[in-house]
Amino acid sequence: MKQRATFRLLALLLGIAAAGVLAEGAARVYVYAIAERGKLFEPDPILGWRTIPNLDLQRRNANGDPWQIRTNPLGYRSQELRPDPAATRRVLVLGDSYVFGEGIQEADRFDTLLSARFPDWSFVNLGVMGYGTDQQLIAARPMHQDLVAGDLILLITYLNDFADLVRRQHSGRSKPWFTLDEGELIEHPPQLGLGQELRDRSYVLARLFQWFGERGERPGKDRMRYGGHLYRHLVLAETMALRERGVQVLVAHHETAAPDSLASHAATARTAIDRTCMEAQIQCLDLVPVPLGRDRGALLQRDGHWGAPANQVVAAQIGDLLSETQVR
Repeated sequence: MKQRATFRLLALLLGIAAAGVLAEGAARVYVYAIAERGKLFEPDPILGWRTIPNLDLQRRNANGDPWQIRTNPLGYRSQELRPDPAATRRVLVLGDSYVFGEGIQEADRFDTLLSARFPDWSFVNLGVMGYGTDQQLIAARPMHQDLVAGDLILLITYLNDFADLVRRQHSGRSKPWFTLDEGELIEHPPQLGLGQELRDRSYVLARLFQWFGERGERPGKDRMRYGGHLYRHLVLAETMALRERGVQVLVAHHETAAPDSLASHAATARTAIDRTCMEAQIQCLDLVPVPLGRDRGALLQRDGHWGAPANQVVAAQIGDLLSETQVR
């Protein structure tokens, strides 16, 4: 009886293992051959994750159209590694998937269009899909030394950045986070471990981590309000030394005029942004990727990301303000 029970247990374990191998194989076939969504990220001890360096990968966007992803040796989807000291002006562009240019070719992205409008300037795009404002500002730190008076930090802020700020994980990936203790910012590094390593090695586990992570990532009003406080303190603290050196900061925000279901979150975000810009005496730009009277479907992708036409609108709005802030 004991041998039979042992045999049944071994058979069960082998069956589970075989099913796991088959599921993983099927997931890889689907990801690479059908959905065309190859691996983009790897763990990072400072930022939680980063886009894989020297990547050359084709994906399909929400509309089913192919788009190419090429990253530089630092893992960013940017032609320039660092701000060019010989340029007339240097601009660090910070943000999430909208700045990364999810779903579109790099040539159609707003900062590429801006570089054509300002050919003597150096634009370095540090956008990474999924990054919140905390990760965006941390990612910029190594390049602070390359900026001088008259240069610019361009921070693109989206409504979900305020939810990201109160998370310790995003889609099952650990991330750095900040807390406030009597008005003082305390930085906490990402908690990388075996779970995240397994997540990055298995598409089945990655989907499970993402699914369970997303179920706990819907902050309520109080958490969003706390995210607003964190946003203000972070932007003020991370840019203070730069502003004292004469580096300019521009916060360009979008989707803070949200639908009724998110109206309270949008109001919280808008209040935090306005207060941040007022206290730091920096400029705020309310981006309108879809102007009134324009067909939203013609400018945006089906998942809400900016399509090439929306990037043209955004580039024009930011470019006009950059012209006004240009040091003469």
